Amino acid sequence: MWSDTTVDQDNGNGWAAGESSFMTDRKPDSRATTLGDRLPVPVTISNLNEHFSSQDDKYVIGNFRFATVLTVGTVKDIHQDGTTFTYELCDPSNESMEYRALKYENEGSASDHSAIVEGSRVRAIGKLKGFDGVNTIMLFNITPVTDDKDFTIFELEAEAARLFFQKNMSDKLKSEVTSRGFQGMLAPPKSRGGQQQQGQSSSHNDNKERIYQAPSHQPQAAQEVTLRERVLDILRAVDGDAREEGSNIQWIAEQVNERDMEKMRQCLGDLVELGLAYTTTDEESFSAI
Repeated sequence: MWSDTTVDQDNGNGWAAGESSFMTDRKPDSRATTLGDRLPVPVTISNLNEHFSSQDDKYVIGNFRFATVLTVGTVKDIHQDGTTFTYELCDPSNESMEYRALKYENEGSASDHSAIVEGSRVRAIGKLKGFDGVNTIMLFNITPVTDDKDFTIFELEAEAARLFFQKNMSDKLKSEVTSRGFQGMLAPPKSRGGQQQQGQSSSHNDNKERIYQAPSHQPQAAQEVTLRERVLDILRAVDGDAREEGSNIQWIAEQVNERDMEKMRQCLGDLVELGLAYTTTDEESFSAI
């Protein structure tokens, strides 16, 4: 979901998993383009149909043009041709609005599509592409959505994203004039309440070089979250063609100094389920969204 997926300043991320959020800007002349290329923006199938640009295969909101989307749909039809799965999705809130999604699997892939059946609701993340006049999502990942609350949260997140980019809030947040009076998370950094006390600031400065806490003093759940963050950092640091090809699980394990391969597979599987990573050339290679 949107709250699980943000953009790092140099590499794609999720909306709330990294040091920066969807409010973090880049250079004024490249910010919108960079966000549009890397951010899996949440959008309903209805809005995707209404605001899709066939000229460059982008979902358009204001000045922003997004190549990667995250949506939720109801499966109307499934077709399998070898290792290619075609899903016809419709908007759960407006079944007349449909969209096609394609998932290519490698030979021998261990991916299980049995949980995705006609009538089920799914979360789909992928790149937008037009084929023979048919708008399509080239899937990185597709997973079932079984809880109505998750769908409600998605709808709220999609609407929040639409309003945020349509009103160009990122530029307004940078301006002292237009951001005057904003409160809470929208307030400029210097005007936000809850500043650290002097003693707390000193303690923070002493530890500013430490990114992660020592895992030996953390409960198991916290250690798993820390490993996930470290793996994401590694995947986001990969650039260019190497990022498109993905990184092998053995190499990732070496980078994070994790010898337990079962734990690594579980960690990477969780990242895929959260929509923060996807498999590339095979089931052992991964890249960050």
